[in-house]
Amino acid sequence: MVGVLGLDRRGGTVDSIYAHSTVLATGGATSNWSLRTAPEELSGEGQRMAVEAGATLIDMEMMHFLPCCRAAWLLLPSGAACNSRGFSARKAACTPG
Repeated sequence: MVGVLGLDRRGGTVDSIYAHSTVLATGGATSNWSLRTAPEELSGEGQRMAVEAGATLIDMEMMHFLPCCRAAWLLLPSGAACNSRGFSARKAACTPG
């Protein structure tokens, strides 16, 4: 896999752009873990699509994942202590995610 194919929906033509390497950012695959704060839909379809097209996946151990759950009924996403203005009593500002 080197480059991309793109469909021009207005003209109906397919264009190709060749490259020495291609980076495909597809989203996560965090539904592999039972305790998570991410949605169920993040199940790795983008990675599977890339492999089926002939891509080689590298550095998959570097996937960003926040295991913020202690139990299925207790979700502790970061920033949970923020009020509606984005501030907590202990911090100057809460950062998202």
